Amino acid sequence: MPEKNKVVVRIMGHEYTLVSEDTREYMQRVANVVDDKMKEIAAANKKLSTSMMAVLTALNVTDEYLKIAAHNEELEKRIQDPTINQQEVQDKIEVLQRNYELKSLEYERLATDFDKLVQSAKEHDKTIVALKLKIEEQSRTISERDSRVIVLESEKAELLEQLSLKERELVDFLDSFQEG
Repeated sequence: MPEKNKVVVRIMGHEYTLVSEDTREYMQRVANVVDDKMKEIAAANKKLSTSMMAVLTALNVTDEYLKIAAHNEELEKRIQDPTINQQEVQDKIEVLQRNYELKSLEYERLATDFDKLVQSAKEHDKTIVALKLKIEEQSRTISERDSRVIVLESEKAELLEQLSLKERELVDFLDSFQEG
């Protein structure tokens, strides 16, 4: 027959003697949880009697126990029935495959769009290079014309000076012809 352990615990200021096959430490932990729960309920409503606090504590602890037991039962079912996990995994795989296919299509569309943009950029680059060459050519033509204009203006100035000189000579010749 297993050995019985005995421990005295305090719950809401009252001492209780517990006897169990469990260890003294475990029995003290249980008593501490009950004491904490009762103090929590007492803090929320100071007008409750000790017996009302005990009933509410029992209800709260039983509620927690039943929820944990139901969760534990669900986990046991899952462990014992691999088809549940297998179906979940299969569903997840199908969702992932659909997402992958959608992402692949999106990637292909983006890659096609990107290739079109790259091609378009190359064509624009060629156009820009051609326009730069044309601008350079026109700049050279303008520079050559500007130089030609300067030369022509210089020649014009010389011709005007020669014309002016010839006019003076003509005037002098006409003056000398009329005098004589």
